[in-house]
Amino acid sequence: MIEAMACGTPVIAFRFGSVPEVIEDGVSGLTVGDTQQAVAAVRHVGELNRLLVRRAFERRFTVEAMTRAYLEIYHGLPGTRTSTFANRSTKWAGAFSGAIGDAISVNSRSQHDRSGGT
Repeated sequence: MIEAMACGTPVIAFRFGSVPEVIEDGVSGLTVGDTQQAVAAVRHVGELNRLLVRRAFERRFTVEAMTRAYLEIYHGLPGTRTSTFANRSTKWAGAFSGAIGDAISVNSRSQHDRSGGT
């Protein structure tokens, strides 16, 4: 689901498991309760704005967004020093996302090289 949203592709998914937490119904996709609703959703999924699907992904699932969310959780844990933690959280989020981005970039280049550059 998240990978589709990253590409701006709306998702049609059954309203089970993590689906309601991942899909913003009517924004990043359509959630359905049964097969008949899924069939009907296929007719309407093209009405969703692909740019808004991508923005929904960026708001919640990029490395930066996920890092910020985790840091907010850690910040709320008992025993954390709020002033020190709060001052460092933004710097940590940037450093963490930069390191992840570098690792993804290196991995992508390695895969590209192994495939003969295609």
